[in-house]
Amino acid sequence: KLRRSLTILEKGFGPEHPDFAKSLGLMAEVFAIRGHVEAAESFLNQALEIFKNTLGQANAEAAAVLERLASLHAATGKKGKAEILLQEALTCYSAALGADDPATAVVQNDLGEIYLDSSRQELALPLFAASLATREKIFGKNHPAVAQSLNNLGVVYSLRGEKTLALKQHGKALAIREKVFGMTHPAITQSLENMAALHQAQGKREKAE
Repeated sequence: KLRRSLTILEKGFGPEHPDFAKSLGLMAEVFAIRGHVEAAESFLNQALEIFKNTLGQANAEAAAVLERLASLHAATGKKGKAEILLQEALTCYSAALGADDPATAVVQNDLGEIYLDSSRQELALPLFAASLATREKIFGKNHPAVAQSLNNLGVVYSLRGEKTLALKQHGKALAIREKVFGMTHPAITQSLENMAALHQAQGKREKAE
């Protein structure tokens, strides 16, 4: 039934129309939820090709598809492929929407996390910093997305041995999360655990407890 619906939509829009590409994207989402990753990837690749052919190589629609493809590959352990896709998505968003756009900041953060997972802190740091600057500019200083960027910066500084800077970032993240979520949210636990680990590494056991 799903494929039949897609055939009808293809006839209605035409095989190279952006709206048909959006339908392919919706179909990909359905198949991904059902666990049919290869089929979802195929639909997304079709959508990506249409968006690039009709809207140009660097456009926001193509970038969003690249993000979704990256998410599929990351979920199946293909971090190298996900990295390449996120790099392209970042290029597309930066060209289409500019550096100071929430979508650009999300990709910067996601790409930074892939670098962080593969111990490339020197590549992750500027991405997290850029994501933070954009999110503070757009959302203000007390937003969960800002806290996420601060947390990631704290992790990078900790791995670089810059414990004081790391504590500062985690402390800011904690303050935002307490204000936004209250005291019982899992994000609070993450911040507290990060800070406790840093205090313990500095020999401050009382603060760690």
